[in-house]
Amino acid sequence: LKSIASHHPFGARRLGARQSVAMAGAGEPSKATALAAAGPPVPGAWLELDKNNPMAASRLRESSEVLGDLRKLQDAMARVGKPQPWINSSQADVLFACIIVAYAVLTGVDVEITVRPILISDEVALAMLVGQGVFMSIFVLELVLHILTDGLRYIFPSNPAGCFDAIVIITGLVEFIFSVITQFSGGAMSATGPMRLIRLLRLVRLVRILLVCKRLKLLFVGMFSSISTVSWAFVLLLMLMYLGTLFCVILLGKQPDLQDYFGSVGIGLFTHFQIVTLEAWPDIADDVIEVGGPLWGLYFVAFICISSLALMNLVTGVVCEKLICFSSHEEDLGDEDQLEAYRAERKLFKDKLHEIFVACDDDGSMTIDCNEFVSMLQKKDMKRLLKGMDVSTDLDPRQLFEILDEQDAGSMSCDEVAEALLRLRGSRRHLHSMMLQRDFVRCNRRQLRQINMLEEAVGQRTKEDLAAFEKGLTEDLDNLEQYLALAGGPPTSRRGDKPSRRHSKEKDKERDRDRDRDRDRDR
Repeated sequence: LKSIASHHPFGARRLGARQSVAMAGAGEPSKATALAAAGPPVPGAWLELDKNNPMAASRLRESSEVLGDLRKLQDAMARVGKPQPWINSSQADVLFACIIVAYAVLTGVDVEITVRPILISDEVALAMLVGQGVFMSIFVLELVLHILTDGLRYIFPSNPAGCFDAIVIITGLVEFIFSVITQFSGGAMSATGPMRLIRLLRLVRLVRILLVCKRLKLLFVGMFSSISTVSWAFVLLLMLMYLGTLFCVILLGKQPDLQDYFGSVGIGLFTHFQIVTLEAWPDIADDVIEVGGPLWGLYFVAFICISSLALMNLVTGVVCEKLICFSSHEEDLGDEDQLEAYRAERKLFKDKLHEIFVACDDDGSMTIDCNEFVSMLQKKDMKRLLKGMDVSTDLDPRQLFEILDEQDAGSMSCDEVAEALLRLRGSRRHLHSMMLQRDFVRCNRRQLRQINMLEEAVGQRTKEDLAAFEKGLTEDLDNLEQYLALAGGPPTSRRGDKPSRRHSKEKDKERDRDRDRDRDRDR
């Protein structure tokens, strides 16, 4: 889209207009506005669309995951080489996570003393209050450091984590002030239930530990992403329990010895829930078999196999699948670490490739042709290196060389081979992408050959036209010299005018030929 906008602004305006119309009809921001929202560098056509529809651009910045990843990558690249604020570092996250855990322990001790109750001295109560004050001061300091580093946007709703942090800290500060007033008022004011709930609200900040421990975050996100599927699985389980309850209540509900199990629909549902969770189901089965007969044992076996063994294991499998899917897409490194890791891996790949390249360069020209490339692919070190970079070697080596040699030069340097192989990274899992790239290279070469042929034809025609033009111009100059020589001589008789008239006719014919030549050249 950027290429279209930069090279074809009229087409970009038409495309942007169509996207804007589609957005107005469907209530969604356009792709053109997405490019404008991504930040510079963006062509002017998209910036105009962003100015015309700023609300859509704002909504897109908040809702688009792609633009969010793009902004993160741009910010990470902008921060490369710059010192990172300490408050945004992993060390700060670990430190404040430990402080939150210590504060949770202190709150647990306070709750235990309040509920049991345990008599403590005024000095101990004052020490606990001072401890809470120290923790609150640290939390407020953390919030201030974040605001000084990231600005007020840290506590805006667009940043849910920062907004939630600010709300919890402010409510905790209000509760702490109320506790201090209660402590020094001699008990005139007592801590009410809502204020204690506010105190417990601060424990929700334990979620902050998820930002530090990647494994906990993986488990949390996996469970959260599988809520929809698990909910439908529980609906199916509830339907199964309800059908079993109606079946048992109709057949066993009037038995006096089974009233505690199937006396009503509600009691029957609870009994089937116990069976699903395998809680005391042998006692229930024994009582039912003793009253209703041994065939009821088959019912309990079938119900447990369907509900507990099959359906519950299915739920477990769904959660595990979500965890595996998330872990395959989630990187344990941050944006800056990913960039540094990529640069280090790229440099290591080039160094190893250079060693193999030098060993296979028979003529010492620091370039390899197709035959040398085929011999290089037969080396075990090269195969191991390509496998580590996930580059497919299923294609014929000559076809692979054809893909790498995009310029059709017949030979490549070490850097060119390295860059071309890095472009094929991941082709082992997606061989069709390599085939598509091969077709693209062939099409590109065919187009280049046609362009070269066209340039040669145009150049040859231009040379012929220039030669004809030079010849005609030379003749015109010769005729002009003759005309000037005749015009500047002594007066001649009437018969002497014939050469002038003949010269005029020749000049008219030459002018017609020039006009025809110009028309042919323009055509």
